[in-house]
Amino acid sequence: MLNTRKTAFIALLISLPFLASGASSGDSLRIEVLLNPQMCIDAQVNGQFIHSLEITPEHHILLSTSEKLYALGWGGLLPFEKNVPVKLNSFAYTPDGFLMGVQAGELVIFDSLANRVKLFDLPEKGMEIASGKYVMYVFEKNKAKSSHILFAVARGGKFARLLEIRTPIQAVAEMGNSILFASGNSVFRFALKNHELKALVTLPGKRQVRSLAVDTLTGRIFFSTDSIVFAFKDSVISVVTDKTGGILKYYNNGLIIFNPERSLLLRITGIEAGMSLANEAKKNIPETKPLNQILTNETIANMAKSSLSDELIIDVINRSRVDFNLSVDAMVELSGQNVSSAVIMAMKQAMKKQSTKTP
Repeated sequence: MLNTRKTAFIALLISLPFLASGASSGDSLRIEVLLNPQMCIDAQVNGQFIHSLEITPEHHILLSTSEKLYALGWGGLLPFEKNVPVKLNSFAYTPDGFLMGVQAGELVIFDSLANRVKLFDLPEKGMEIASGKYVMYVFEKNKAKSSHILFAVARGGKFARLLEIRTPIQAVAEMGNSILFASGNSVFRFALKNHELKALVTLPGKRQVRSLAVDTLTGRIFFSTDSIVFAFKDSVISVVTDKTGGILKYYNNGLIIFNPERSLLLRITGIEAGMSLANEAKKNIPETKPLNQILTNETIANMAKSSLSDELIIDVINRSRVDFNLSVDAMVELSGQNVSSAVIMAMKQAMKKQSTKTP
């Protein structure tokens, strides 16, 4: 069986890596819109996207509707496979680079032509799959059941039952020697060494944790509901954005947020640096300021709507006092109002420069 990295489909995509060149320099918050509804219309995508995404070894993003897989790259959104009769529940890459998927009650693998080949039957129908460093994980999301099991899948189709809980398992990720999983309104940590189970985060009310991802470098955990993305580290929870939620993937120093219902996919880099810069700038700006002399996000958005050139807007920013909101949500809003990345960068530099001055 050939590795999917050698599929003939990849030749259809422009060879430049889609995500590799977009890595953050570490000192700047950057937001990229990688997919929107218009792109789906242009690509003639039919059907609703499922709640799953992956990154190929060639740095393209894999998405799937109920009809077929798609690859998103510099070449746009292109089909990864022909129409198939059975819906794919989820998919993930194995540690050695093979693409696996779950359909009905079967575990399948994609061959060199992106055709699905059945490997073996799963313990239950409707399971989903997640990748680990050495093994794969399959889990149950069926709300009608009274118990839900998390399995580890080793070579040869050997299933190891790791844990069983009463509420459906929504997402699974590894963090060191522990497994993180989302269930109900909580994120849990399951220690593989002593099988200790601990709730790390519990959201109030009826909010359901939909997905999670881990930045292994900083140890920060990201988790999301349908409409909010949170970050968790050292027992502190912060909001990354309350403009969208969905499926999360942390890759190449960036957080990917995929909302299947809205056909919207964002990538955010420099999250920690951006939050730090925003807090520091706010702390150092005097509270009493003549408002008619200070530029705000609204001012910049209005200037962009007036079709002023980037050069002119940047020149005004550099000559003025500023009070910009540099949060992730604010950056997403500005991008949606056609404020260019060059202007946003000038806004960040102006806030940074102003914060270093003595009030």
